[in-house]
Formats: sequence, C-alpha cells, structure tokens
Amino acid sequence: MPFASSFISFVIIFFIALLGLALGSFASVLSYREARGLSWFSVMGRGKSAVLTGGRSACPECKKALRAVDLIPVFSWLYLRGHCRYCNSPIPFSYPLLELASMVLCVLAYIAIGPQPAAFILIAAVPFLLALIVIDLEAMILPDRLMAVLAALGLLKLGFLAHEAGGDVTLHYLLSAILYGGFAWALGRFMAFALKKDALGMGDVKFFALVGLWLGLAALPAFCVVSGLVGVIFAAGWRVMHKGAGAFPFGPALIASFYIMVVFGEYHFW
Repeated sequence: MPFASSFISFVIIFFIALLGLALGSFASVLSYREARGLSWFSVMGRGKSAVLTGGRSACPECKKALRAVDLIPVFSWLYLRGHCRYCNSPIPFSYPLLELASMVLCVLAYIAIGPQPAAFILIAAVPFLLALIVIDLEAMILPDRLMAVLAALGLLKLGFLAHEAGGDVTLHYLLSAILYGGFAWALGRFMAFALKKDALGMGDVKFFALVGLWLGLAALPAFCVVSGLVGVIFAAGWRVMHKGAGAFPFGPALIASFYIMVVFGEYHFW
C-alpha cells in the first residue's frame, strides 16, 4: 500500500530529525567540554564543582545548572529568546545552528543511504564530526578523543562490511587507513618545504587515516579532489571573514568532504 509505506517513511524521517536535533545538542556539549578538558558525561562533583568537571549542563556565565526544559534543542533557545533564564546572559546563536545542522545531516544521511547500517553509523558520527569542526574553527586542533570515537565507528562499519562482503576486506581498509595517513603526512612535508610554513597538522594527518578506514583506497583520488575544492572555498570565506588572515584550519574542509563522500560517493560499499 503506497500510502501506508509513505506514512511510515515520513514517521521514520520525523524521528530521525528529532534524533538529529538531540545529537546536535550533544555536539555542543562535546565541543564545549572537550575544548576545556572536561568530562563528557560523568559527574565528578556536586553543585557548582560539578559544572566545572562535567556533569549537568550549566550556564557558562552564572554557573546555574540548567533544567530539562532549558535544554530542548532549538525550541528552548527560541522560547528564552536567546538568553539564560537565570542571569539573562545571551546564548550564542551557534547552539541552535549546530542543532539544526545536525538535524539536516542526519536526515540527509538516512534519505541518501537508506535504512542500512551505513546510515545509522554515519548518524552516530555526526555529533563528533560537528564537534571537531567547532573546535578546529576555535582552536585549530582536532582532538584525539573525538577522532578515536570516529575510528571506533569506522571499525563498526568495517565489521558490517566484512560480514556482508566476506573476503579480506578488513585488511584492505586497515591498509587504506595507513596509506591515507602516509599520503597526508608526505603531502604536508612537501607543502611545508615548498611554502616554507606548516600546511597540514598532525590532526589533519590523523583525520586522513580515518577517512581511509571509512572509505577505502579507491576513494583517495576523489577525496583529494573534493577536499581540495572545499578547502579553496573555505579558505576564501575564512580570509574574507578574518580580513585576509593567512592561516586557516583545514579540518572543516576535510570533515565536510568526508561527509560528502560517504553520503553521495560510490565508495561506502554497503
């Protein structure tokens, strides 16, 4: 029955959208706490000390622990008109923007890939990808803990792939990770020699290795082309926004290109 099938699809996408909003809120938590060396989940103190070590979310200005009603993605920000209910400090627009971005990325992943393990693994990766972008934009680093989670999700994807495809698929993807990382390291050294300044940091090299684990060796040329194009566009926008600043984080371009390749490329082999 076409109507029943369409209704079920709509319901699934609706819940994926809600999940995406929640994951976007989690991405905000990850980016804030990881950048400050705080615990992601555990409560390591009481009252205000818990705010400083992890635990419940709190206003960064007045340190007041937030209630559940203050943490509804997007809607709480709109209801509170972008201000803390306790101290009236402005809440940056980046919070609902990140939640909406997560929703779009999650829904797009599901629609493009379909109800397959690939889609749900990528959806699980979305908050960590977004947190990496935020931290790299702010501090020009790609934290190892976030990339370790993405590596674990890549290994999970590899487990599904090996189960479906059989053969020596696992070895191929593990070697791809090494080759991607080695290629990025060599490219970075060459660019540093040619430009007389650092071009790719070790965080970028590690992310290249992650891409190899997820996409496999066949995707390397296409990934280089896509990341190069995205990087040029991002660099131009960065220099306009920062009035010609020379150094810019390359991580966001790599992360965006990775997502594009997984969703729209033919290299996920699911």
